[in-house]
Amino acid sequence: MQTRNDLAERVASAVQGKVQEAGSATQSKYTRKVWAAMDCIKANQPGFDRQLTMQLTVKRQTTFVDGANQNVVVASGTSPDGLFQDREVQPEIIIQSGAIADDAVSDALVKFMDRTVVARLRH
Repeated sequence: MQTRNDLAERVASAVQGKVQEAGSATQSKYTRKVWAAMDCIKANQPGFDRQLTMQLTVKRQTTFVDGANQNVVVASGTSPDGLFQDREVQPEIIIQSGAIADDAVSDALVKFMDRTVVARLRH
């Protein structure tokens, strides 16, 4: 397992824009912030109990399909507090014959967050 703070920062930045759009659409008076793990509110700080924490995961593998090797990425996530769990969310999946770049992985994580977390903020 490898922690990728660089991907976390890219995803947080992209999701922050979507969260702001969702807040504007619902005319919410609350400003929500999206941070990568190292910038999140710590357990001993005010606001920790109101924070939604998501643990994003990327699983990579190679499989053999139709006589050729295919690279597969499964981008998903859960929340430690149980609000979003594996069995309740659909991951983003990328399948291609060539190597899967970090940009595509980042985009898949942003799509996952948009479909799960940001979509709930819009309602």
